[in-house]
Amino acid sequence: MKFKRIAVSLTIILLLFLSFSADISSGKVTTVEKGGYSFARYDPGKGDEIRYEFEVLSGPKIDVFVMNQTNFNKYENLSEFEYYEDSSILGSGEGAKTFKSPTNDTLYIVMDGTVSGKVNPDSSSTVEMKSVRTPKSALQEGDRMNLPKNWWLYILIPVVVIILLFLWLSGQGDGGEEEEEESLRKR
Repeated sequence: MKFKRIAVSLTIILLLFLSFSADISSGKVTTVEKGGYSFARYDPGKGDEIRYEFEVLSGPKIDVFVMNQTNFNKYENLSEFEYYEDSSILGSGEGAKTFKSPTNDTLYIVMDGTVSGKVNPDSSSTVEMKSVRTPKSALQEGDRMNLPKNWWLYILIPVVVIILLFLWLSGQGDGGEEEEEESLRKR
């Protein structure tokens, strides 16, 4: 009986740990050099949802531009370029945006350390960037369906924890099965 309680307790602890870590994703930490840039590339379908968030861990603020392939090529060639203003964040140390892809074209989320936007950095920045793309097919029409990738874990884990907790508590009582076994041996 003691082994059963230990096994149930360890299972509960493991399941609780998994429930808190099931959908946590760590971001990519990168250095945006003074006068340089770093980027994330997406090949979305029109209407796919893209979410990104960033935080400057050290160094000056940065600009984050969202642009299509044509404008990214212009950006790289130091030519005049356009970006999606509603999806971009300029002159900030942190921020987050969620937007629907306006095109089927390749999109770039550019972390900029140049003078192209609002900032004129005097040194490099260390930046943590997290981003995710949700296909249009996973979104309900007119509504965002923000289910985690492993949504079933959020249902299964509490059910299993409740069942295991019930089993564990039902064995606590006043000695439970151990006393019954001992009384049966004495007869």
